Amino acid sequence: MRAEGGSPNLINGVSRQAPEVRLPSQLQESVNQFPTVTRSLVPRNPAILKGRVFGGPAANTKFHIIDRDATERYVVRMSPSGVVVHDFAGNAKTIATPDGIGYLSGVSSPDDYDALTVADHTFIVNKKKVVAQSSATSPAPVKEALLHVAVGEYHTLYKVILNGTTVASLQTMGGPYGDNNDARTAEKAVRASSIAYALANGAIDPTLGSTTPTLVGTLTGGMNSLSTSEWEVTLIDNVIHLKNKLNNDFTLSVEAAGREDSFRAHKNFVKTLNELPRKAPNGFTIKVAGSDDTDWDDYWVKFDKGANDGLGRWIETVGPAIPLGMDRSTMPHVLVRESDGTFTFKQGVWENRTVGDLKTNEWPSFVGNTVNGLAFFKNRFGLLSGENCVFSRVGEFFTFFRETILTTLDTDPIDAAISYEDVSTAYHAVSLSGELIVFTASIPFRMDGGEIFSQKTANFVPTLSNKSSKKARPVACGSRLFFVNDVPAGCFVHEFLNIQDETIQEAPTVNEHVHGYIPANVFLMDAHEDLKLLAMVSSDDPATIYTYKWLWIGQNKAQSAWQKWTMPAAIKDIKFVDDELIVVTSDDSTYVEHLGINCHEAWSDNKPAILLLDRRTALTGTYNSSTDQTTFTTPYPAAGAVAVLNSGPSFGIQPTVVSSTGTSLVVSGDYGGQSAYVGFVYQAWGELSPFVVREKTRSGEDGNAVPGVTLNVASMRFDTGPSVGLNVTLTRAYRPTFVHRLSAALVGTKTSTLGSLIVGKLAKALSIMANADDVSIRFENSGPYPYSILSYRWTGGVYPKGY
Repeated sequence: MRAEGGSPNLINGVSRQAPEVRLPSQLQESVNQFPTVTRSLVPRNPAILKGRVFGGPAANTKFHIIDRDATERYVVRMSPSGVVVHDFAGNAKTIATPDGIGYLSGVSSPDDYDALTVADHTFIVNKKKVVAQSSATSPAPVKEALLHVAVGEYHTLYKVILNGTTVASLQTMGGPYGDNNDARTAEKAVRASSIAYALANGAIDPTLGSTTPTLVGTLTGGMNSLSTSEWEVTLIDNVIHLKNKLNNDFTLSVEAAGREDSFRAHKNFVKTLNELPRKAPNGFTIKVAGSDDTDWDDYWVKFDKGANDGLGRWIETVGPAIPLGMDRSTMPHVLVRESDGTFTFKQGVWENRTVGDLKTNEWPSFVGNTVNGLAFFKNRFGLLSGENCVFSRVGEFFTFFRETILTTLDTDPIDAAISYEDVSTAYHAVSLSGELIVFTASIPFRMDGGEIFSQKTANFVPTLSNKSSKKARPVACGSRLFFVNDVPAGCFVHEFLNIQDETIQEAPTVNEHVHGYIPANVFLMDAHEDLKLLAMVSSDDPATIYTYKWLWIGQNKAQSAWQKWTMPAAIKDIKFVDDELIVVTSDDSTYVEHLGINCHEAWSDNKPAILLLDRRTALTGTYNSSTDQTTFTTPYPAAGAVAVLNSGPSFGIQPTVVSSTGTSLVVSGDYGGQSAYVGFVYQAWGELSPFVVREKTRSGEDGNAVPGVTLNVASMRFDTGPSVGLNVTLTRAYRPTFVHRLSAALVGTKTSTLGSLIVGKLAKALSIMANADDVSIRFENSGPYPYSILSYRWTGGVYPKGY
């Protein structure tokens, strides 16, 4: 019985399912192809050479791409040997290293580094480094005190008692006086500053103009009598500063008989801030003790002297002899793009603790631990360490200590721990639709921070039941997020849509139909929302990019296509920049190359056809008339390269290569002064899925496979868009391989003009004459020229099995 079948398109990539359950639009294999909705199946666009740098990287080198703006884009290399920066064109940038490169030492793999760019700062972390405390501390406590004459009182005995001994006393008077001058003198004598002067200097204030005891009081002793080799006494208006020069501790008390609040001694601590005087030595530090029941409300203040004779203010400060901060040499370093276009690799200016003490302003949890990853969320810079995510103050990326301990601010640093039954070491954090998804050694969590992300609101909520690999940083793409999970047979690629559900969800896999196709150990991922394209690289297949293209039409997924793109050398980094996929490759010994693959479906290179040359570069040839040969000098070894003219009537013509030695590509003929694309032809090819007889639906489309039949295929044909040529290879059991060579140039028609590239449709029925189970059909480009496969059809005969 006659049968026919095929597919209206080939836009759904590779399938590893049984042929009977595959979509007709799926392939057995697809290499260096791009399944588009507008042009159907075409070769991927060429990898255009942007820049080349001599000198291969060490095995433990990490690459990082910086997309600053349309005019400044860089590739960064970091290794124990230092940091190297080139622009995309391969031009080296000057790098200053004022703090050396020691922070980069001790790694064995690129995975031991992580990098995150925020504006002109690229944070670089060495995951092997343990964050240490700095040896710097706040000043040691000074044995000192303030004696504060708060109020001068009549008929009051003021006493200073040091180490149990009264060293100064003043009995004030107060009349009555019959003489107005005497009354005014007595009034001046009880000013707080006059009383402090007398006690400090052992003499009556000379500005009173009298020493008459009945007017100015009776003075006994004075603090000036203390040994000057041990004690320092300083008078500041109504405040006496007493300091032990030998830093020996002492006891101090004061009395103002019957009026205790009139004379105060402040040593070590006070109960309330209001007790302190408005004048004091600049920098005098004391603790405000707060409640007797707890020391959590204790804080430290120091006097900040103003410009008016000591009048200043008390400001919050750090306690004495307190470690101030982290050892900056063990903290993540920064690569800063300076205003003159140079770079500086240096220690970050990580701010010290400026208030509180070790209890009220604790160490961030990453101190004493390694940092596993970096994050940026809601204008906070974050470090992942152990099971904690630690975020800086809002807008202050280098500050991980509280600004004040007097109150809790929404801008304070956040140090949140994951609480879960399994060990949940955090490795990656990705922002998705205004939320932070944290990937751990157990399951992913959502960091629920509410509208205001603060220490009070930060909370980890389990969000997915899937495991994830720590090797590849998950990538957010619009409202979806992709991540991978390694298994022995390869890896699962999960797609998560943020549904704002409080229950634990399962992120479905998007590669179930190609399980085993994508190897494990994926270490690079990036995605582009507008292009609807995901790209991944595995260390098990380092010269291949596995791509996934998707398309949703309403609630229906019209495209779910996997394929792979092979590159000229091992891939070190990838990143989508505008419509291009930037690919950094290296042979690990002699060079690093920066390649760009435009991934937009409508890209045409502004040429009649897209020429399939990897490491493509535009060169102008030099003609030698004595040999009738033209030489193109390549930026890489020319062996295996070809030249294709890229302009004028001769566009697409490929001159015959005479030799390719060193960087000289010599072709036959006069092409001097002409521009050509030089590069390496790459094979874009696919293998059709085995042909299957399918039932017809009511709409006339192919439906389910018909069981229990044998199919003998007689012929097939491709329906193409604009193409130059296509080679179709038939591999049949018990017969030699045969190649059908299809061309848009047909003999005897105007399309067969010599010396020009013909782009058109390919129209030819191909004889198959084989059992469907015994034939494989591979199609590929013919030379550096493109094709476009819209659909295919086959015809044959079908019989019951065993017939």
